[in-house]
Amino acid sequence: MRRRKLINLLLGALLLLDLAYSFVQFYHQPLDGDVAAIVLPSEYYRKVLGSPFGLAALRGEAYPAPNRYFCHASMSAYFKAVPGALPAQIGPIERVYLSCALFKTAMHALILFLLARLVAFATGRSWLLAAVLLCPLFQANGFNGSIGIVQGSVTYAWFYALPMAGLMLFFSPFLVGQTRFSAASWGGLLLLAVALPLSGPLAPAVALLACAALLGFGWRQKNVPRQMLLLFGAITGWSLYSVYLGTFNIENGSPLPLPDRYGQLLTGIWHQLSIKIGLPLLLVFTAANVWLMRRAGIGGQILQKFGWVGAFCLLYIALLPLGGYREYRATILRGDTMLPVTVCLFFMFASASAWLLRHFEGKHRRAYGLALAALLLVFANADEPGFQNNQCERAALRQIAESPLPVVQLQQDCPVMDWRVNTKPEASTVNGQMLYHWGVTREPKLFFK
Repeated sequence: MRRRKLINLLLGALLLLDLAYSFVQFYHQPLDGDVAAIVLPSEYYRKVLGSPFGLAALRGEAYPAPNRYFCHASMSAYFKAVPGALPAQIGPIERVYLSCALFKTAMHALILFLLARLVAFATGRSWLLAAVLLCPLFQANGFNGSIGIVQGSVTYAWFYALPMAGLMLFFSPFLVGQTRFSAASWGGLLLLAVALPLSGPLAPAVALLACAALLGFGWRQKNVPRQMLLLFGAITGWSLYSVYLGTFNIENGSPLPLPDRYGQLLTGIWHQLSIKIGLPLLLVFTAANVWLMRRAGIGGQILQKFGWVGAFCLLYIALLPLGGYREYRATILRGDTMLPVTVCLFFMFASASAWLLRHFEGKHRRAYGLALAALLLVFANADEPGFQNNQCERAALRQIAESPLPVVQLQQDCPVMDWRVNTKPEASTVNGQMLYHWGVTREPKLFFK
């Protein structure tokens, strides 16, 4: 008993250290070019907040993101309120970066907790062990571009990681066999059934596929609770409505024939596999885990679940080109659109690893443990600190704050609250208004390089 307590203390300490390290990494990431436009919002996004259910688009009004109200509204509310609510002793620039880090760390911790809970339920191992197995895979830098859970851009984190966390909250009770819900739980799940489909770009499709997979698995097991049918019916209906509403989105991009989109998808798959070693290494180790389990004749039930999870991933990737084409995401598949697959891959890796650690004994357990530890060390080492990532932008913001001029020519040659270096003062109008709202400047200013 004392040994188990000591192990749990060690695992808990490792988990807290990893979360603290991730928070510092997030604190040093730069802002992106969509923050101000969504938060204020700019004229371009104003109609989104005026029509929560996209009825304006159905009436013929043309505007972006008619089916993503809840992400727009929550991001706007958060960044209008939280930076100003932080202690006044912290400078206004630091409060902005701190607000980003708090949100990203919250998403990191929530998805990690939910994944670890699913792994613990599937394997019968401790939640702490599952969380520690998963921690090194959650990359703030390093392999983030290919298997990132929380994206470096806070806007992308809001529109991808947040809905992913919400989907996991919605489906996790059914994944762990929960059949009874309190009135508060029912209310929360029904709220998620409405809000999630009208959030990030992936949520409706993931919800539809997850409902189909879980219902299919449940029918094969002859276990489909009435609560599942009711809640899945609600989120399916809203998801179908969201998919239809999305056809009115003026950001849908330039048309590209469907066969060409599938050609781009193949390019995207190759890019994800070749950009860095993280994804192929994880795929190979997970495949080896499954082979070892089959060879040992263990984990039949969990291997059956892996089959359903794998089918979900393949179908999701195959359907991605149907979502349209955008020039800034030319390869269709990249780290953000791959997020549901990444979460599934993490689940299979951690579940199989925990199962094998439990099954192996003696020298086999030691050998497998060393191999697993070596893999996790590779991932931990790859996630470099990146503490200098926003130094240039911070310096530019300080120059803007300290300058007495209404139009500031920056000394720094880096993007400042933008996707690229801004060379035209008028292009910074919305960003200047955002800085004024945050108290970084005493009046709205323009800036350029």
